[in-house]
Amino acid sequence: MDTHKNAPLTPKGREAMVRSVVEDGVTKAAAAHQFNTTAKTVAKWVERFRAEGVDGLRDRSSKPHSLPSQTAPATCTVIETLRRQRHTGKHIAAEVGVSAATVSRTLALAAFGTQRAEKTLRGGIGDDTFRYQSRPALSAEAAGDTVDMATNLALDAERIAAALTIVVADVVRAAALGALHDRPLQRR
Repeated sequence: MDTHKNAPLTPKGREAMVRSVVEDGVTKAAAAHQFNTTAKTVAKWVERFRAEGVDGLRDRSSKPHSLPSQTAPATCTVIETLRRQRHTGKHIAAEVGVSAATVSRTLALAAFGTQRAEKTLRGGIGDDTFRYQSRPALSAEAAGDTVDMATNLALDAERIAAALTIVVADVVRAAALGALHDRPLQRR
C-alpha cells in the first residue's frame, strides 16, 4: 500500500490505535474519532491484534484466495488448440460453449497473436528475425477453399471483362456511325 510516513493508519498508526484501546482502555468510538476512522475499523484491527499480535496489523493482499468462476484449464486448452487450428473467436466460443469474451481473455492470457507466443510455439527459434518470416502454411482444406475462392473471382472477372468488351464495342460502333453520318451521338 502506498502511504506516507505520517498517515494515520499505517501499521505503526494501527499499532498505536490498538494499544490505546487494549492497554489504555480507550473506547473504540473514542479511538475511531482520535484516529479519524470508524469504530468498525477500530474493532477489526483490535480483533486482528488480539488474534495475531503486531504481525496482524500489516497490510494484506486483497487478492482472493480462490476463484470459483475461473475458466477450467481443460477449457483453456481446448480454446488454445482450436485457435492453433485457425478457428475464429466466435466459432471457438460456439463450439466450446463459452462467451466470446472468455475466448478473447483466454487467448490474451496465453499471449496468442504476439511475437512472444509465436516464438514459444517455435521453441525459441529466431529471436528478432521472426517478423520477417512468413506465416505457417495453410492446411490442405484451407488451401482448397482459397483456390475455390480465387477460381470464383477469376470467373467473375471474366464475366465482367466480357460485359465491358460488349459495351466498349457498342460505344465504338456508335461513335463510328456518328462520325460517318456527321451527326452527334444520340443516347437512347
